[in-house]
Amino acid sequence: MKVNQVLSLSCDFLGLDEVKKYIDSGEGTELEKNKLNKLVNCLNSAYEEAVTEFLPIFVHEFFETKDGQIKFSQFAYPLSSIHSVKDVYGRKIKHTICADSVFVNAKRVWVCYQTQPEILNKDDEKSVMISERILSYGTTREYLFLQGQSDEALLFHKRFVRGLEKLARKRCLINLPKRRWQ
Repeated sequence: MKVNQVLSLSCDFLGLDEVKKYIDSGEGTELEKNKLNKLVNCLNSAYEEAVTEFLPIFVHEFFETKDGQIKFSQFAYPLSSIHSVKDVYGRKIKHTICADSVFVNAKRVWVCYQTQPEILNKDDEKSVMISERILSYGTTREYLFLQGQSDEALLFHKRFVRGLEKLARKRCLINLPKRRWQ
């Protein structure tokens, strides 16, 4: 997914032709730069919502501790929430979350946690499951809410949520029992 493509699609939805030209050429006025910055902020808000609520990113990481304390700074990615903590044998372990660390009752553990999404910039290219069109719906929704156009924003909200729900449904497998002939 190219961030520029998402922003261009949002400009098409919003009728911001000058900003779209600025995205393509890099030349524009201060007003167009400000509108583009708003769009990028709206994109980051929509991306964060998609990744935290509909399509979470989980990371499994192994830790060895001496005192059972794992500092948040030791995690490879920014931590959003902890899903589970297991020992080396795969058994769940109770854990306690404090202000700057996690306490566990074992010396060697696997921690499964949800990460926070990265902040996207105008020229970034990211490999994600979410299509550019779905993210542009969310970006457009956020921009319209900022402009006070809640009726139009509601239309894009429905499109955004439906698209994300379809993606979330595709991710989980549904196993039906085999047919039985009687």
